[in-house]
Amino acid sequence: MTAEKKGLKGQQATPGNITRYAAYKEQLIATLQKFPCNQFGTVSVEAVAEKVQCTPKVLQKGSLARQFERDVEFIGVEVKKTPDSKLAQKAEEKTPENSSLTKHLNVKIKECEAQREVIKRLEDKARQLESRQKEGELSLCELLKTGRRFTL
Repeated sequence: MTAEKKGLKGQQATPGNITRYAAYKEQLIATLQKFPCNQFGTVSVEAVAEKVQCTPKVLQKGSLARQFERDVEFIGVEVKKTPDSKLAQKAEEKTPENSSLTKHLNVKIKECEAQREVIKRLEDKARQLESRQKEGELSLCELLKTGRRFTL
């Protein structure tokens, strides 16, 4: 029986498909990469079929199906990027900028603390001067009333 009579049309791997698949598999192993994953976190048969230049049916139900399943178990599937890993990557990219901004913030905080110290000293000085002025006014009033002068 031929492939067409068995209903396997499009599912049989040609020698070229087998060669390209073997080369792709060896490339993954040599570069320590894994099979690509789809949005569900499983192996993307379509992406592998595109790289091997065959139909996905050849890898899923055809003559390369068992070999493909064993290779997926042996080599593995890429880890799907989760939103958390994307955030971690962005955070890692921003770390140098954050570091410089943190240093700049610390410098500005120290400057603000120094300004607060200056403000506190000036407020104390202003209170002292107001107190002296009131003493002077009271002393002058006492002098005008009684003719005697006193100082504290």
